[in-house]
Amino acid sequence: MNVDSIRYIGGYGRMSWVEADHWFSADADPIATEAQGIIAHMNDDHQEAMSLMCQAFTKAAVFESVSMTGIDRYGFEMSVRTSEGPRPIRLAFAEAIQTPIDARTQLVALTKEARAKIESQPSPAEQ
Repeated sequence: MNVDSIRYIGGYGRMSWVEADHWFSADADPIATEAQGIIAHMNDDHQEAMSLMCQAFTKAAVFESVSMTGIDRYGFEMSVRTSEGPRPIRLAFAEAIQTPIDARTQLVALTKEARAKIESQPSPAEQ
């Protein structure tokens, strides 16, 4: 088989083409081997942080639960369960990461930014 291009389908409305030369020249994600451990840690120990990030950076302000479903050098995915079903969320890191320590640094920074953003918003009673 001779590959000319690759079709990426990431779900409803999330698809694109990848040229074969780009695919074959791409580097492996530097945290791929650590991703499952990071995901498990976030889901087990950092529900509040993920909820804050959803509330601050997405339209998913009201939801029943949140879980991290993926992480790579550029950002991470979460799934929030709303009254209308699960919704995917992708948040980007400020810069590409190379190690699990970089992932921790970026996740802590996003959590602090989310907390500050939420605390600066007027409460419903103040609006």
